[in-house]
Amino acid sequence: MTWRRTQLIFIALCVLVVSACSSSAVPPVEPESSTVTLAETVTLEPGQTRLFMTTSGTDVDLPLAAAAIVIRFIRSGIPVDDVTWSEPASVEVDIATDDLERAQTLAATAPPLTFRPVLEELSGGDQGPILTGDVPDEEAILTETGFDGTELSRLRLGPAVLDGSGIEEAKAFENANTFIVGMTLAAGDEGIDTFNALASECFAKTATCPTARIAVALDAVVLTSPTVNVPSFNADSLTISGGFSQAEADALALLIDKPEVFESFTIERVESS
Repeated sequence: MTWRRTQLIFIALCVLVVSACSSSAVPPVEPESSTVTLAETVTLEPGQTRLFMTTSGTDVDLPLAAAAIVIRFIRSGIPVDDVTWSEPASVEVDIATDDLERAQTLAATAPPLTFRPVLEELSGGDQGPILTGDVPDEEAILTETGFDGTELSRLRLGPAVLDGSGIEEAKAFENANTFIVGMTLAAGDEGIDTFNALASECFAKTATCPTARIAVALDAVVLTSPTVNVPSFNADSLTISGGFSQAEADALALLIDKPEVFESFTIERVESS
């Protein structure tokens, strides 16, 4: 995949963890500035399709939004061959024509985020079909993937106990020469209290959470499913880590913190080779 006007480089396999961290961690970093000049548009190869997308948002960080779009596509199993953007509001994404319908579904919708208990890790012939989790009150079978879209595991998850509305903010931090995404949950039942109720169940390995793991799912893909080693957390002590570059962490934070950015994008036209 070729990136133009960005320094985002995807890592091959990324293990994500949620852990306790100090509320006095280093302050959030600013997104990387773009230093690569815009190259000429690449000619489409046979079997490729180009999405021409524009945003109506007035304060959208376009390079960061383009990076987040690509992360979302790849994590959802849609390989991206090339991405370009031009200020103030245009992004072009090249994908395989066979993936067009799924890409159109994702492109202009806000990504739903949920926290769910992991009931079972499936393997071999028992994996079963992927159940997208469109109904939060029902069980789901989702894949956990790396940043390159590689399936790491397939998990049977319980009903969602919390969604993205319980997150007050998500920001990228530098930590030990790498970057992580820190999440601050809302106070009370709308955020940390509900999360800690699940954490307590997982810590005790009750029937609600027999694996002691909590899955954080974005769209129909699990971002991380760490083991809970303490019965409760502070509202500002949740992190997602995995050896991210600054650009990767910034893009992931945007997906979590401002999913409404995606609703500002419109696919103006589609060209296929």
